[in-house]
Amino acid sequence: MVSLKKLICLPTAHHRACYSTLSARCMITITSSATNNASNDGIRRHVHFSPAPQPASSSRSGENLNDKSYLLECLLRNVLFKNEHCIAIAKPNGFPMQSIKYEENSDKKIDIRAENFFSMSTLKNDLKRYLNVPDLFEVFTQKREFGGIVLFCFQKDVQNLLSRYFKNAKINKLHISEYKVISVGKMTKQEGVDEMTIEQNQINNNVMSTLVRQPSKNKQKMHGNYTNLAVKFKVTQSSKVAFNCTLNNVTVWPTTTKWDALEMFFIHKMSAILGDHKYSSRIRNLLDKQVLVKPEQAHPEPQALPKEVCSLLKVPESDTSNILSHVFCTKLIIPKLFYDGNRTLTYNRMCNRKSLGPDFGTYAKENIHNTDEQTINCDQQKSLIIIEAALPTFFQETVNYFNLM
Repeated sequence: MVSLKKLICLPTAHHRACYSTLSARCMITITSSATNNASNDGIRRHVHFSPAPQPASSSRSGENLNDKSYLLECLLRNVLFKNEHCIAIAKPNGFPMQSIKYEENSDKKIDIRAENFFSMSTLKNDLKRYLNVPDLFEVFTQKREFGGIVLFCFQKDVQNLLSRYFKNAKINKLHISEYKVISVGKMTKQEGVDEMTIEQNQINNNVMSTLVRQPSKNKQKMHGNYTNLAVKFKVTQSSKVAFNCTLNNVTVWPTTTKWDALEMFFIHKMSAILGDHKYSSRIRNLLDKQVLVKPEQAHPEPQALPKEVCSLLKVPESDTSNILSHVFCTKLIIPKLFYDGNRTLTYNRMCNRKSLGPDFGTYAKENIHNTDEQTINCDQQKSLIIIEAALPTFFQETVNYFNLM
């Protein structure tokens, strides 16, 4: 069986309290067998709750990014799932995957290691040594601002196999990842599925994304700077906290997060992500109404929030730049890998037909007693693994502050 460990996370940007209980709700194996531990939807849940020690409190998200030992401890305690092929870790919000970033208002890339900051890539060798694995290949990642599940595998062939799975999921518009988001502004719809096309261009000397009409296939092939997005979403709770200001707790199942896709989706819904300091300026108040301005007229800047929101988040109204992006990946579907008759590693292709969502239920019959064996019989091949991560404390506190449960 996989080992389940406690979680911990980096300090929040807007609370003096720490990330304390990103405790593990870790591995779920889908099964149709009814047991005392099974829920009504037929899913057997292996759950392990354990409080994690709290790091020193901090008011800024980046203050501990230059503490290597602290970061390693956080990441090792954030292990959600591990088997012989891959490992899942909960990445804290604000922690970068790569050691490269763009200079402000420029296309020039700089190495953040020169600033004594670390990233997941710069800590890879240390993680390999502590985890006792041959290598770590990225399969499913999060951008710097987002937190939640990231997936690594130990061999290149496993990376290629899982990459095909994720590529097929996007092509087939399957929703295999789940995100929790808090947004600011009344959503135009409470639930549904939206499809859109995103274009990425230079806007005011910044690489920015915009929503465009579906271009022709020839135009997409020529330019290559388009990506298609399908988002299933549901507003679980809304709370009006000030005049013309509503906060929403939203669950989204996107087919991709490439090119700021989630930010674009919420801008399209007239409800910017809380902590989005890049695109939130595209929504302005005009005569007590929310309106969209042209991308050329909006510049990345600290998100403008009502004083009631800033007061509860304990940040000055004049500078909200320390508020972390309230986006966290809480769930991810991956296929269970097995060896076929030719001793070739593969997975059941039926896995490419199942999406997460409110109607998600039992998918496959599975006998979980022989999960450590390399060769799995036919009934066990029809299986998926769902990796789950609990919300970080800063996110949960925001939910509690604004009654978004």
